[in-house]
This record gives sequence, structure tokens and C-alpha cells, in this order.
Amino acid sequence: MGSAREVARRCEFDPAFQWLTGLEEVNYHTLADFRVEKQKELDELFTQVLAALSQEGLITLEQVMQDGTKIKAQASSRSYQQEQTIGEHLERARRRVAEMGDPGNEESNPRTKQARERGRREQQERLENALQELEKLQNRRHGEKAKSKVGVSSSDAHARVMHQSDGGLALSYHAQISAHAAQGLMVGVAITQEANDTGQLLPAMERIEERLQQKPEQMVADAGYTTRAAIEEMAQRKVDFLGSLPREDASTGRTAPQRLPPSAFLFQPETNR
Repeated sequence: MGSAREVARRCEFDPAFQWLTGLEEVNYHTLADFRVEKQKELDELFTQVLAALSQEGLITLEQVMQDGTKIKAQASSRSYQQEQTIGEHLERARRRVAEMGDPGNEESNPRTKQARERGRREQQERLENALQELEKLQNRRHGEKAKSKVGVSSSDAHARVMHQSDGGLALSYHAQISAHAAQGLMVGVAITQEANDTGQLLPAMERIEERLQQKPEQMVADAGYTTRAAIEEMAQRKVDFLGSLPREDASTGRTAPQRLPPSAFLFQPETNR
């Protein structure tokens, strides 16, 4: 369960969550802040769990499966805006935060006042984060025309627009998961802003090696990871790599220019190659 809001909601009625929290309701913002502030500690806990499993012989890294999955962000498509619009919203948010100190705008209910103040400050923080992320994206683009089309979500600035399995587009994150083939245990995980799997195989292997202090003997991945650079890099690091080549056109047998189709690779049993 990755959503802090959902965890907070469950704390209100789910017996298991109520037992864990001693019937105390937990604010989702507190949960999210804890997860960010204690990221190193949580990462170390994951490493310790894997170390214990490895000690018991449950993780041998003989074969590791690598794949990615898109996770939709908790952000509406309407929140995807360009620099000018975000800037206008930010100016309005700053004015509202400044007006909170005006005695003429005092709320009769102190709790209502505190909630409004917190909400306005959080909105201002989100918009400021959105502008920072927008600047990062613009620096990666070349040319004024390309920069003018760049946008981010004003409610979740780190999310990126990605293609979904149903053919649509949505603000998402791309989770990279490494799983031990024999036991099905996750030995590596990362959340990226990259829309595809290209270039993600080597970082995944390095995460496993750093966490478990040993390299996988074999990595298995689909066509999204199978690039010339990945094949050469894995060979150089002496890690067996099984990757699928893109399928050739079934109707014509043609494939991409300067690329050999799977049918060009014939097995020779006498030499086992």
C-alpha cells in the first residue's frame, strides 16, 4: 500500500491498523513526512531483511528477473500545467498566505483557521515544487519551442506523463522491480521518472550488488531492456543476460533497419551455440 492517504483512511476503521496504532488516527501528512525523512532508515531495513534471507539460503541470485510497471500518480490530468499558469496560481497562493495574518480575516473557529492556514501553505509548497521541477525539465530540453511545451502537475510535480497499457496517457511513476526467480522475493526496487525501460537494467543490477554485496549470475528481462549498450555492459561485467529481441513483422518478416531478426539466429547443436 503506497498511498499515505489510504493508510490514514484505514487507521479510522480497519482492525489491523487500529491495533498497530493503538486506536490513534494518524494524519496522512505525518505519514508522508515520516517516509521522506526516514528514507535511509527504511532502505537499511530492506537491506537487513534481504541479508537475513540470504543468510538462510533463500536468496542465491542465480537468476534475477527484471521488469517495470507504471503506477498512476494521485494527480488529475487537469493539474498538468505550463509555467505561466503555475506562476499565476503561485502568486494567488502567496497572497492568500499573506492575508492569513490580517485580523479582519480571522476565523471564529480556531481549528478551522488552522486547517485553512495549513492547506494554503501546503498549496504554496506544491506550486513552488512544481516550478522547480519544471525548471529541471526545461534544462533537459533544447530550444525555446521545446521548452514552451513543457509542463508538470501542480499537485504532484515529480510525476511524469507516460503511456499506459490501455493506450492512454496519465501522470505516472515507473517502478523498477528486481525479483529472485526461484523464490519470487524482491531483491531490488526503485521508482523512476523515465517513461520506458531503456537504460534501467544496469542501475538495477548495481542496486542489487550494492545491497547484497554480490552480483546476479543471470539477469532476465524483456525487449524494453535489450539494447546493444545493455548487452555489451552485461558481457563486460560477466553477468549472463537473457533478453528478448523485438519481434519481426509477422506479415513481411521485415524488422528494423540494421537489426537481425530472431530467425537469423540458428542453433547449432554440435557446437552448442
